[in-house]
Amino acid sequence: MDVTALAESGATAVITAMASEAWAWTRGELARLLTGSDRAREADEIARLDGYAGDLTTMAERDVYNRVHGYLEARLSDDVTLRDDFFSLVRKICVEVGLEPPTSAVVQQITTNNGMVVNLAGNAQVHVGTPSSTLINWTAMPAPEAARLLEKMDIPAAVEALTNMEPGAAARRLSHLRTDRASDLLSQVDEEFAAKLLLLMSAPAQAATFLAEMQPSRAAAVLDLTTADWTVARLAEMEPSQAVLLLGEMGAMRAENLLDAMERQQTVSLLRAVGKVLTDQVRIRTTFDLAQQEADAIRAAAREEAAQIREEAERLREEAARGIGTARALPVAAEDDPPPSPVGEADQSTAATQPATAPIEDDGGGFLLPVEYFLLGHDSDGRARIEQTALETGVAGAVLCELSRAHLIAVSDGCAVPVDSGTCGDPLGDFVFRSLAAASPMPIQAWLRLGRRELFLRTAQQLAESGTIVPLSRRWPRHGKDYRPTNEASASEPGIRLVRHLMAPADQLDEHTSLLAALVNITQLHAALPVDLRLKRTRQLLAGLVKAQTLHPDQAAVLNGVAAALAAEVMTPRLH
Repeated sequence: MDVTALAESGATAVITAMASEAWAWTRGELARLLTGSDRAREADEIARLDGYAGDLTTMAERDVYNRVHGYLEARLSDDVTLRDDFFSLVRKICVEVGLEPPTSAVVQQITTNNGMVVNLAGNAQVHVGTPSSTLINWTAMPAPEAARLLEKMDIPAAVEALTNMEPGAAARRLSHLRTDRASDLLSQVDEEFAAKLLLLMSAPAQAATFLAEMQPSRAAAVLDLTTADWTVARLAEMEPSQAVLLLGEMGAMRAENLLDAMERQQTVSLLRAVGKVLTDQVRIRTTFDLAQQEADAIRAAAREEAAQIREEAERLREEAARGIGTARALPVAAEDDPPPSPVGEADQSTAATQPATAPIEDDGGGFLLPVEYFLLGHDSDGRARIEQTALETGVAGAVLCELSRAHLIAVSDGCAVPVDSGTCGDPLGDFVFRSLAAASPMPIQAWLRLGRRELFLRTAQQLAESGTIVPLSRRWPRHGKDYRPTNEASASEPGIRLVRHLMAPADQLDEHTSLLAALVNITQLHAALPVDLRLKRTRQLLAGLVKAQTLHPDQAAVLNGVAAALAAEVMTPRLH
């Protein structure tokens, strides 16, 4: 059995097991086989398989099957030693879930009326007898496998099998058939049953394609049994000539109902457009109100600071009049006084009390590295520009880079370790610093994979509390959150700065910008850069810019850990 066929059998067995009580056993056995009983990798493999099972609740079964099939085929192609053990495991899974186990043997069945002549070479077995009919277990069979069987059966047998299925399952399997085959089956079944199958299909546009392939009179009879709104939507998805032909096959009363439905849909579309305009106006007003509140807070803080400066100046003048002002205003440092704090450390306590949206003056001239990377990783609507795992890994790596820049951590034997018992002025950095100090040393790659989700959520919470972003709940295509920036100009500044260096590269960037460019390059965030170039050219320019920089060995080790953590994941590009 070749790799593709073996992966198909495995994907069929695994998808079927996901909906049965044998799933816990199946995922455990499969994870142990694919990881070679490596406990750390086995947990990751189980999480991956559970992710596929969870996708069945939000995605079409065909899409989940294709993902599982592609993953298994890639693993079996990479490691040929897995194939025999995988084949044995698939047979065991099939027995557990009630499927016919796959076989690698070649079986030939010949049916004749009068006689048979067989030429044999080598060892062979010949069995002569009456062929037995195979009982097909449609209930336990995934939709793609069922569709392949329906394709091979003759029309009467396929129609009988389809009508004996539960309507929801029949609709799912119908969606996997070729358009001409599906239309032939719909033309042969009862009109009411055909209408029910089309209404239950998860892709209504596919239902319109099936109807367009049927005889107009038959398609019109099926549409007469559906709702007017659904019929109008399907006619709108067809070619105009085909839609007019079907409309002409319907009665005058039905055509009048369809015209009423068209008017209703136009009204709904108009209301949606008006609602979108009103929503945009509310969003603009909300952003303006937030900006106004922030401006009022800045003015109030400035007034208070000015009052304090005036009071201090008045006090110094009074002391000078008494002859002690100079001594108080210019204290002489004693020999045993501690040296002044390095640049950036003395202001960390003040920065910790300021909103995260206030620019922090460092050598990069902008937000702290995790904040800049977070904003760069989301578009103006708050949607992630790359796969979520890659984005979380980049944020976590940015936090470690900031701690390395502040000389609070060092890298020893591939592990990030704190260099003293101090604290970090930034709440997020302080949380990571304390976590590293309390735990045993761990390779940076493993630490990032364990802590990236927590650091991402803490970064998002910190930015939301400061008013930099607005979290928005999302229900489609799956539940989650988007993080829309409240100030698009500030959010786009990191990308603009990188583009400026791409267009006019310097010999050596500042450390902050070098790290940001390296994180963008490692996590494939090139599409976020506002530059009118082909993506391939942007990648080449950014890779050359990063290669020309010289980083501290500890920071280079952190970036290597980010790359290693991403290499362990199956990354899927996201298109917007």
